[in-house]
Amino acid sequence: MGRDYWKKAIILLDMDAFYASVEILDNPELQGKPVSITNGSHGATLITCSYEARKYGLHIGMPLYKAKSLCKNLVNLPARHKRYNYISNKIMCHIRENICPDIEVYSVDEAFIDITGIQRSYGPISKIAYRLQQDIYNKFRLRSSLGVSGDKTTAKYAAKQAKPYGIKIVSPENAGAYMAKAPVTDICGISTKVASFLENYGIKYCGEMSKLPPEILTQKFGVTGKRIWYMCQGLDQAIVRVNESKPKTMGHSKVLPPNTNSRERILFFFAHMVAKLTTRLRLHNFYSDYFLIAMRTKDKIWLGDKIRVALKDNSQQKLLKLVKLVFSYHWHGETITQVQVTALHLCSCKQLDLFSATRTFKLNKTIDDINTKYDDELVTYGTTAESLDK
Repeated sequence: MGRDYWKKAIILLDMDAFYASVEILDNPELQGKPVSITNGSHGATLITCSYEARKYGLHIGMPLYKAKSLCKNLVNLPARHKRYNYISNKIMCHIRENICPDIEVYSVDEAFIDITGIQRSYGPISKIAYRLQQDIYNKFRLRSSLGVSGDKTTAKYAAKQAKPYGIKIVSPENAGAYMAKAPVTDICGISTKVASFLENYGIKYCGEMSKLPPEILTQKFGVTGKRIWYMCQGLDQAIVRVNESKPKTMGHSKVLPPNTNSRERILFFFAHMVAKLTTRLRLHNFYSDYFLIAMRTKDKIWLGDKIRVALKDNSQQKLLKLVKLVFSYHWHGETITQVQVTALHLCSCKQLDLFSATRTFKLNKTIDDINTKYDDELVTYGTTAESLDK
């Protein structure tokens, strides 16, 4: 490939056995052991498993009882989605800030990266791909597989073929030939319904798509049908959507147990929502100077019609004090069925005043690190409903 530059170059980054790999990262004693993940401690179906487990024939969607019968020494763990999302966010932010800003997060363990614009700065495609893969491993100790091509569909299919911990590069001019042998059922975006429709026209492999007039797919499936026709021939025209809109709000609400009309009890649930919200704001580097605080009665009335208040300090303690103030003003003994705290007008986090906030910043970071590792609000400030009432 030399120093040739592609007119369009896209990488599909796919983290290898991501959930299982994070569990092994957090529990080094699991290194080399077959590990599977289910949703919850009583989950009955595998949602992923390590490559050591796959050697025994285990796969996603397999019933846990069958997996254990095939692999007697299987270590099964409940999923910790908060932890996986946290690590995923760190990886994606690292890529955006240190490798390439043109990234589309496709899922918790996948991302499309348009490296077209960085080729002249970083060199040939192979060098960029290798650097990205090694950088992620050196920084996070997690392995990934990369597919590289001139379009998203070919890059994604190539990444699948590169697993585990490989890199597959398919030049744009060879994409059609590369995709030709791929079963249409292996292409992301082609559902069982679409595959059945194609089979009626004798199309089982991508290379057979060219014999079908694109108008037939368009008439049946609209714009999606047209894209499918191009996808199968290595000509996917979809772009990497870098400028996805950021969330404008972030909040938490809680439906309370029946007949909740105790001041301490209501404030307890409010305090829990505040802790979850301020943690999320910190983890995603968001800041808000406007908050919505709401209480719903058993008569389906929002007290104060959902109060909106300004707050310059996003600390948990300051937001708790604000909640208490609003609560004391609007609540007069009603039975509350739901509480809500929402940050409005989100923007990138403000710079900290290092002289006044260093201790708080370090404390919050420690709390967040513990809670994201164990996927729970195990640690928080000592402020509870009782202390709010003082």
